[in-house]
Amino acid sequence: MVNIRLFLYFFKKENIFNILLLLSLISLVFVGDIIFLIFLMQLVGTYLAFSLLFVFTAIGQIALYNSFSHLMDLISEAKDEAELSIDHYYTYAGTLPSVFYLIYPGILSTLIGFILLISPVRNKLGRKISRHFNLDWDEVREYRFLLT
Repeated sequence: MVNIRLFLYFFKKENIFNILLLLSLISLVFVGDIIFLIFLMQLVGTYLAFSLLFVFTAIGQIALYNSFSHLMDLISEAKDEAELSIDHYYTYAGTLPSVFYLIYPGILSTLIGFILLISPVRNKLGRKISRHFNLDWDEVREYRFLLT
């Protein structure tokens, strides 16, 4: 069940560089969020800007919870393998990147997180992630049905 190839991926120098580069690019969004918040504070005032920040962050976290909850309900309610589509697992993998943007406070990051939660974007992203890490969702599905 444990995908050893996934663990070995993190022990190659070129992969570590790619991961650090990706994390650096993700962090640029948060820097942009800080700059946008400073601009917004000058435009509408400090209290309103922080109120908007709070509202956007709360809405993003609620949407993330509802998305995961709905997806896990779909996966757990499937009675047999024929009912459960492999696309549900791709959608699950595609939902994970939106966590980076929806958990941390920010207006721009929340908007990017919402874009990543759009169903076609989420499914395509999940397919790319699964292909990149060689995730075998059929194996996960079989293992899950063995446990139930």
